[in-house]
Amino acid sequence: MGTVSSIRSGRNAEDIWKCLQCHRCSMVCPKDIHVSALILDLRNMDSQKGNVPEIFQREAKALKADGFISVPKGRMVVLRKDLGLREITKSDSVSELNEILEKEGFPSD
Repeated sequence: MGTVSSIRSGRNAEDIWKCLQCHRCSMVCPKDIHVSALILDLRNMDSQKGNVPEIFQREAKALKADGFISVPKGRMVVLRKDLGLREITKSDSVSELNEILEKEGFPSD
């Protein structure tokens, strides 16, 4: 059974979640097929069926809570300070981000 039929039948097509979304496949495709866009469409179809890997669920929760998928910790904080970069904390615009996500149909907790 193909990936699209697996998703349509409610079965998780796990390979679509392994894609890094680097777009290399789209850049080198001799037929000019935008493979990465197809993968994203398949992920969206799969997620609408409730099939989202745990790591992506955790990242979505972090995004809604802090405005970031991950806030720098430990050594990264020190390196950022050494480079003269500002400290990254919870985003000031989390409420605005959540408003946009809600309007776009992003699942709530």
